[in-house]
Amino acid sequence: MEMVLIDITTTFYIVVGIAVLHTLAGPDHYLTFWSLAKSHKWSTRRTLLFTTICGLGHVTASLLMALPAIYFGKKILVALDIQDLRVELAAWALIFIGLFYIYRAFKQKALPNSLFLVGSPLFIVFILGPCEPIIALLMAEEAIETSKVVSLIIFYTVSTIITMVCCVLSLIIIDRNMINFNTSLFASAGRLKNVISVHHASHLLPGVVICGCGLAMLLLGV
Repeated sequence: MEMVLIDITTTFYIVVGIAVLHTLAGPDHYLTFWSLAKSHKWSTRRTLLFTTICGLGHVTASLLMALPAIYFGKKILVALDIQDLRVELAAWALIFIGLFYIYRAFKQKALPNSLFLVGSPLFIVFILGPCEPIIALLMAEEAIETSKVVSLIIFYTVSTIITMVCCVLSLIIIDRNMINFNTSLFASAGRLKNVISVHHASHLLPGVVICGCGLAMLLLGV
């Protein structure tokens, strides 16, 4: 009984640590949600709810890919090279979404504030984007036992979502203390002032952030 307790405790710390580091290392896990919330003036509750939904979708999609490989053979994912394809698709999707926001900002065309219309593309991106650490953990020899698989899934999912929510909430709190930062920034930039109105300048923020996250995934693998 004592050995089992130690094993579970060790597994918990390892998985939680990996989940937290993976989430922090990928700015798309939190900067995208904060920038969209700021641009579309979402409430904190709506933003955190959407973050949680995307986090669940992110981990669940990867689990659906990893679990069959565990039970039917580890070579499935390697042979099909699905994970690399998912990374590229997610990265390019982020880049195109970001460029679209930048285009709308310079065209001075407002976007709808609907969570479904605005959030759906980003949710799809998180479904496409693989959660590499959970796949690697589940593919390890030590994680094949059913009890350990369940523990890994629970620990990793909860840790990932909590980290995402905490990061987004921290950004929201910090942003609120920077009164009219973006408005002042764009208003003081004489060159941009004639191109982008203050009303639509907020669309430039998520455009640059989301596009940057996509480029980071594509070029740096983060």
